[in-house]
Amino acid sequence: MTTTHEISATRHFVERALIDFELDDAFKNRPEPEQTQWLNWIASAPTEKAEEYRVSLLLDALAHEEHLPTNT
Repeated sequence: MTTTHEISATRHFVERALIDFELDDAFKNRPEPEQTQWLNWIASAPTEKAEEYRVSLLLDALAHEEHLPTNT
């Protein structure tokens, strides 16, 4: 189970990446449940490398204006 601390740390990591790639507005424009689902999925990654990969999938989807799946 993902802890509140892990989700908080992930949220900060994702927010930094979104700002760095100028995709923060694109993410904020998504429905709140979708944002939460992505953050929980990223936070539940088994390794740091997997977490980074999941963030890259999110960034790619936002950059290409693709629909973010609700069942990741």
